[in-house]
Amino acid sequence: MLMTRKELAAACSLLVAGAVFGASEVVKESFEAKDAGAAVTELGQTWTGSASGAGGEYAATAGGLVLPDAAHTKILSIDDAVKYTPANATEIGKPVLVDMMVQAMVPEEALAAPEEDAENPVQIAVGVDKSSEGKGMLKVFCMPKGASAAAWCALKEVEASSWHRVTFVFDYAAGFAQVRIDGEPVMTDSGYLTADASQEKTGAWYKLAVTKNQLASVEVVGTTGLDDLLITAGDNAQADANVEGSTTIDGVAIPNAWFDMNGLAWVAGAYDDSGLTIAQKYESGLSPFDGAKFVITDMTMSGENAELTIPVVNPPTGYTVILECSSDPEFKTEVTSVPVTVDANGKVTVPVPADKDVVYYRLTSKKSLD
Repeated sequence: MLMTRKELAAACSLLVAGAVFGASEVVKESFEAKDAGAAVTELGQTWTGSASGAGGEYAATAGGLVLPDAAHTKILSIDDAVKYTPANATEIGKPVLVDMMVQAMVPEEALAAPEEDAENPVQIAVGVDKSSEGKGMLKVFCMPKGASAAAWCALKEVEASSWHRVTFVFDYAAGFAQVRIDGEPVMTDSGYLTADASQEKTGAWYKLAVTKNQLASVEVVGTTGLDDLLITAGDNAQADANVEGSTTIDGVAIPNAWFDMNGLAWVAGAYDDSGLTIAQKYESGLSPFDGAKFVITDMTMSGENAELTIPVVNPPTGYTVILECSSDPEFKTEVTSVPVTVDANGKVTVPVPADKDVVYYRLTSKKSLD
């Protein structure tokens, strides 16, 4: 799962025995406590390969650091390959997060497929291939959409020798992993929009090259640098990805974590035929690809009340769904605003103003006042 000179081979394979980890850290290693030149084996029996501690500093990426509270004066310098193998397997079918900082070293030769290992086959990997002068192409080894065999698929171009945050969020229940570079999910034609492949549109979830349901090891192959390895397992693994910041679209600051939760890249775009922008989907609390429009779909009268049917919404923190009523069809005068709570069936009951012969209703979502 790391960037390497030849391949960032993420050998995430199956272990058959051992205790399970709940929602907990499997490993959290900054390499800061290791002397320069110290062999990787000094980290413990769970580390194998040809690597040693070294001095090294780098700038944080746009996606932040994996371990922001740690010092960053030392790295693990990898000569050929290094592998971390947990003493115990992660819990079967539970999510796993693998997060690390890796140096993207561009190889002289073309990127080759990960070496086959019958006992520990590679589930997914990120590697560096040749690109234009002074740059490398990050690729993911997965089962591309519509393919019957695993292959390397292009993710994004990067500067040679540059450091990047590489993150895998494994959804073992569905057999997919989300790939993030510098904190952002990378959407390509080879990926799926959702981890259960229920959406036809392309996205940032990649089907594992082999069918496995737990993590056994992480391997970095090539000549490169590794820092800040964090692995967490259990139900909260995806939340532990520590996504920060927001992206402003149409004047609305949308948390990057919201994009990640929905399997989207941090860019503007329309993902369904609702006619709503991505900002309107976020503000109203609708899914970006459910096709639902933020409108009243039905209204019935019952005595002095009106029962309205609207989409089932879940507005984000800081926003409130408002039902506006007026005797003016253009809502320019006599507008009354009432915050509403939508039940699980999308039903809202409101009193009908007694002093109006004709009443018009409309929905809107507004930022809550502090």
